[in-house]
Amino acid sequence: MKKPAGVVFWFQQEDTDVFSSRPIDLDAWRYAIKAGGCDKARCINETEEDLKFDGAFDFEIIGSSEVDFKNWLTDKENVVVFQCEWSCPEDAISLRELDHTKVDWYVFGHGANAPFNLDAQYVYMPIADQAGLHPVHAASAVMLRRWEELLEVDK
Repeated sequence: MKKPAGVVFWFQQEDTDVFSSRPIDLDAWRYAIKAGGCDKARCINETEEDLKFDGAFDFEIIGSSEVDFKNWLTDKENVVVFQCEWSCPEDAISLRELDHTKVDWYVFGHGANAPFNLDAQYVYMPIADQAGLHPVHAASAVMLRRWEELLEVDK
């Protein structure tokens, strides 16, 4: 049986994250989330845009700042936060080590980085060189990996 899970993401001004602020960027998030079979999306909206997801999603704006996000996070369990490898805490794990069957919330951070010192498991994606992925692109890769793992569990 597929484990329901949700995704949290930032929607920011284009000068902070070039793959944010436009309706097509919101669509990219929606399709990435769908690829992983997730049923909920939460957003920290740092723009003036009135955001809505098309389709049958449990979608909610949870605030517009890091403080709003941290307040939302206080009672959540089984949260993983994706970050560039070189900026992760020492106890971070690789995406290859992540057990997707135990994750309730996937957090893809701010265009610069996810907040530090969260009560969550930090995860990095091994990548060549010092290239960093934009959060929406990282989400696509992670959600595809999630779906692959869950299909194996269901066999």
